[in-house]
Amino acid sequence: MSVLDVYYQYLLISLYSLLKKHNSFNAKCHKRCSTGTSQTRRETLITILHTLFYVLGFHIRHVSSLGEKHVRALAMHWLRMNLSPGTIRNYFSILRTLFRWLGKDSINLDLSYYYDDPAVYKVPTAARKSKCWIDANVDPIDKIGEVMQFNPIIALQLLLMLIFGLRRAEAIKLQPINADEGNELNLICGTKGGRPRRIPINTHEKRLVLDIAKQYAKRANDSTIPRQYSYKEWLNKFKYAMRKFMITGKDLGVTSHGLRHQYANDTYESLTNMLAPLHRSEGDAVPSREIDRKARYRITDELGHSRLTVTSAYLGSSRKVNTLRAIDEKVEQNKKDED
Repeated sequence: MSVLDVYYQYLLISLYSLLKKHNSFNAKCHKRCSTGTSQTRRETLITILHTLFYVLGFHIRHVSSLGEKHVRALAMHWLRMNLSPGTIRNYFSILRTLFRWLGKDSINLDLSYYYDDPAVYKVPTAARKSKCWIDANVDPIDKIGEVMQFNPIIALQLLLMLIFGLRRAEAIKLQPINADEGNELNLICGTKGGRPRRIPINTHEKRLVLDIAKQYAKRANDSTIPRQYSYKEWLNKFKYAMRKFMITGKDLGVTSHGLRHQYANDTYESLTNMLAPLHRSEGDAVPSREIDRKARYRITDELGHSRLTVTSAYLGSSRKVNTLRAIDEKVEQNKKDED
């Protein structure tokens, strides 16, 4: 082992000590965070330190030595690597958490301080293209029927995502008996950030799918995961089934998460009696701003988000989507002209 490698080990030891003290807790309050969040933070920080030490040549021996010059060097490196805005924002978010742990809140971590062009770090919030299965010419019920022949429980979990708009983890960890409150689904297990939410059981399909789930999970604390499996083991089976039935962006152009998009768009249409912006053509009826806003608030709550603007990622933006489509079409035309 070289001297530099020894110095890097010292650096990692100082990081591990900090992680042991803080990494089980939420970044902004003394509340426990999920295992996934703490693991992602740990892996990302190790990656950042490795880049800083071996790629950028900052041979520091302790994380407390980190400062603004290191952040600037990382920022420029990520720009040269052409990382996506989402990845850059995520890295900066985790750096903010690290500097908070170090008691260095005064260090400027505003993205605009390091990048002149907002396009480097601003993530487009409005969807340009629908992620709904129907729009990829995949019938959700038919495809889920195929999965049912292979594994009825995974098929049920896909149905929960489609009919209730659940995330994958929420569908897998759902405790149907505990969650069923008659007119509402009280969702607690598997929610993002541990935030509970209630989803109305206001259709025959919702009641039917939930009753089927209760046949598989027959005791109060049973989830839809068979008892002999851990969550991680079952998640691997779920992912295998998605690949087996080509439910991937690479194969059919859809993912299981697209069922939440389907739910959001179907719910918008049900609430407004009009198509969501992503599905509108020129001349289609458009709801009033008040009706549109009410529908978005409802969908935001049911999907488990806290910001109204997030719904644009599912539904599109009435003002932006046509402009974005026009840009995309122009880019595609330019590519064809060059060919």
